[in-house]
Amino acid sequence: MRVIKPNNSNLATFSRLKPQLLPLISMALGIALVGLITLAAPPFADLEAKLGLQLLFRLRGPISPPPEVVVVTIDQESSQQLALPNLPRKWPRRRHAQLVSKLSTAGAAVIGFDMIFTEAQTPENDQAFEAAIRKAGNVLLFAKMVVKQQAEFRQEQLIPPRLEFQQAARDIAPFMLPKVPEVIMQAWLFKSTTGDNPTLPSVALQWMAQPFRADFYQQLKTAAKKSRIPLEKNIESLLLNPSNEPPSQLLSELKHLLLQHPQLGPSLQSSIHQIPAGKKHQMLSAWLTLLTTSPSIYLNFYGPARTITTIPYHQVLVMDTEALSQTFHGKAVLVGFSERFQPEQKDGFYTVFTRQDGLDISGVEIMATTLANLIENTAIRPASTHIRLAVVVLFAILGSVLLLYSRGWILVLLTGVLIILWLLLALWLFRTNEYWIPITTPLLFQLPVSLIVSLLCHYFIEATKHQRTQNALKQYIPKHVAQKVSESRIPYQNQAGECQFASCLATDAEAYTRLAEHLPPGQLHHQLNQYFQLLFPPVHHSNGLVMDIVGDAMLALWREGDQNRLKEAACIAAIKIRDNLQGSPAGTIPTRLGLHCGEVSMGNIGSREHIEYRAVGDVINTTSRIENLNKILGSQILASAHALDFEHPFLTRPLGSFRLRGKADPLEIYELFGFQNQANEEQLALVDASHQALTAFHDREFQVAALLFNRIAKRFNDGPARFFYQYCSRPSTPGKPDTIITMI
Repeated sequence: MRVIKPNNSNLATFSRLKPQLLPLISMALGIALVGLITLAAPPFADLEAKLGLQLLFRLRGPISPPPEVVVVTIDQESSQQLALPNLPRKWPRRRHAQLVSKLSTAGAAVIGFDMIFTEAQTPENDQAFEAAIRKAGNVLLFAKMVVKQQAEFRQEQLIPPRLEFQQAARDIAPFMLPKVPEVIMQAWLFKSTTGDNPTLPSVALQWMAQPFRADFYQQLKTAAKKSRIPLEKNIESLLLNPSNEPPSQLLSELKHLLLQHPQLGPSLQSSIHQIPAGKKHQMLSAWLTLLTTSPSIYLNFYGPARTITTIPYHQVLVMDTEALSQTFHGKAVLVGFSERFQPEQKDGFYTVFTRQDGLDISGVEIMATTLANLIENTAIRPASTHIRLAVVVLFAILGSVLLLYSRGWILVLLTGVLIILWLLLALWLFRTNEYWIPITTPLLFQLPVSLIVSLLCHYFIEATKHQRTQNALKQYIPKHVAQKVSESRIPYQNQAGECQFASCLATDAEAYTRLAEHLPPGQLHHQLNQYFQLLFPPVHHSNGLVMDIVGDAMLALWREGDQNRLKEAACIAAIKIRDNLQGSPAGTIPTRLGLHCGEVSMGNIGSREHIEYRAVGDVINTTSRIENLNKILGSQILASAHALDFEHPFLTRPLGSFRLRGKADPLEIYELFGFQNQANEEQLALVDASHQALTAFHDREFQVAALLFNRIAKRFNDGPARFFYQYCSRPSTPGKPDTIITMI
């Protein structure tokens, strides 16, 4: 049997990536959730059309409209030329009859009126208009939509034109649009609230495809046979036997058939796609798109008002036959109210191409835009739900990757590049394929959220690193110095230190050299850590700074505050250190402590290659000398008179004046026992006895002093008493021993 061993390199790679996978996935899910909310939540869902689609139109700009659609406008200019009121409903219908006759003679494919003909005029006018409509045979009239809003329901009702016009026209149909302040972005092709009635542009397209009914039937029959779907007789009759049935009936029947058999649409599309490019292919494709698309479309506006070929009403009436034929032959002509200037515009709708002077696009132009989109099959195609979700996921991944692996100006730069590239892609798809991919969701929500979260994360990461650096530095140098070092790129500064008053404490362990000689380094390291854990807390709790550690020796300072409080804090720390050592196994290392105070200079010592933060001054050296004096006197805590020259609560005893090594002037030294209110009888007796002996010593009664010191040494096992006894008992040199003891 063959044993397959795991690939160690792959496992190692995965183990390196594993810590980053969880935050990457979490961030991607969070950014994806933001995208899904903006796509679906009511406050944000409409922004894609209101902002994203409008931005694409503005970036693309106006484009050339198709030549198949022409608008004839009833405007103020025509009213003046024809000496008629500037109210379309007041115009005599014999003028409309004249217009229909000219357009029909010119060979217009279909004529649509975006006007209401529900009122009666004079019989002569109405009869002339009716006759012209009937003779043309391709006139479509507008049916008004009336909304009745009651307490519990909303009802929509079609109001057709006058009966004689309705019977004469090829068909009637409504055309509904939302009114301002909404931006017009869509148009209805079928209105479900009125029985799925097709709107006027849909009926116009159906009639323009009239010459290709037989071809459509052959393609439909072939597709139905492939899909094994039987065609009903009425479909065959409507397609092959043109009659006086309105085009809307055929549209409704065909749409119902394709809804019943969804598989028929793709099969029919594949069959039509094989027809060579030309008029037949264009019209059959447009017809099928109309039948298979949703009830409404997003309009592909060509530009501002009058971008679509627009001819004033009065000019049509005076055109000769040749000009009429060149202008209108084979084209869809829509007649309605439209003005050149905003003050006269009464039928305007706010769109993305509304001009800065306020001129909107008229209703008839929007109707013409809808019909032109259907003919060219260039209506805006929104991305499907699957594509929109894919965009959300894509930007979730991109956002999380940027968040994890970029920072600072690089993150901002990459975000800007991604925005530009996505806009260019969206614009290219929009210009070339009328395809609309999401812009608002990824660029206004997901990427900004990613950027903000990334900047915040990096800020908190850097802040955490900064805090960790400070915390680490605080283990080695004072807190305020650690903060300055962590905030500066070049911590070393070649300048004088800061001079200030400080109270100093120096400690040293006895017999450290012998201890280091007999212990292994690891064990010595461990014991020193335990030792310093007893020394550092009293210093820190009293707001002191541990300035230096050399082997077993420690130097601590108290600064920034009232001088007496600094002296008291240093004394309290010394007492607590002694007490800690006495109550712990680490206290088996005897420790000497020295206290002094004065002015020191604190700052960086060294060069750019290596620096240390140190306190410099005579006070430091003197404190070390005082601590070392314990070794000679056999004491534990010694303090200079300067360290105790305040009203303090401590029990002390003077030990005289000592000229320390390397010092020119003598220094008065005291031994520190502890707090006065905690002193026991033995300590008080020791202080009193020492006072008598020292008085005799200072009075130069050295024999008496030696006797007294000897008694104290034997009674209390006192180190300083033994020192003074031995000092007084030395063989005399010329003169008696000096009361100022020089320490060499």
